[in-house]
Amino acid sequence: MSLNKFQCLTLKEIGVDFSIYSKFINKKINVSDQKVSLSEDKVVDRTRVLFSNELVNNDINTKKDSQNELNSSIKHLSDISTLKKEIANCKKCFLCNHRKNVVFGKGVLTNVACMIIGEAPGEYEDIEGKPFVGKSGKLLDLMLDSISISRTSNAFISNIVKCRPPGNRNPRFEEISSCRPYLIEQIDLINPKTILALGKFAANALLCKDESIRNMRGKIHSFNTRKSNIPVVVSYHPAYLLRRPEEKPLSWNDLCLISSLLEK
Repeated sequence: MSLNKFQCLTLKEIGVDFSIYSKFINKKINVSDQKVSLSEDKVVDRTRVLFSNELVNNDINTKKDSQNELNSSIKHLSDISTLKKEIANCKKCFLCNHRKNVVFGKGVLTNVACMIIGEAPGEYEDIEGKPFVGKSGKLLDLMLDSISISRTSNAFISNIVKCRPPGNRNPRFEEISSCRPYLIEQIDLINPKTILALGKFAANALLCKDESIRNMRGKIHSFNTRKSNIPVVVSYHPAYLLRRPEEKPLSWNDLCLISSLLEK
């Protein structure tokens, strides 16, 4: 079985040797289903006990839930802050020698409807330390606004690579492979309802594919995290749309896919 370079990278990230993986990937594993049944009287008795306990403990549980929610929010923000500091100090690849700023990402950190993932920071992003701030950013904001998504209310925007490649060139594979674990951790912490991958490099690195945007767009993909399976839509990068405005109708169709996922 042949894997592309991004699939091999994923195996490496989770500690699986390809030679071992290839021996077992084609084997079928049968798992027998086990069913557990309860008699009707046991179900009734259990329900009665649960109902009476709920009346007694409702107030206590409400207070506990509120405290647990607060503790969870504090830990969530702490984890994101820790990751941000780790990325800011990263020197894993050549790009660290040329950056002015690490571009971690920008947007809300909870109840994220859509996480938008681009390819790499450009000149203006490197100066300001924020993603999508030039002409591409303005176009992106207009695109997202058309489906009621905004980086200030319900979205988070990031890139596959957190540092600007010299001359705004495309990110190289070794740069993507160095930065990809940070992105995976970002996605896991932010846990968005949907992901919009913009551009060939972003889509291929995220989904471990080696295909053109034309082949990947117009359909719903999936990205698995420790918490959930997140639907992914692939579309053209705003910079490409500025050069090829005739492709905007296709991009609009992709945005409608995101909108339909959020309405479910």
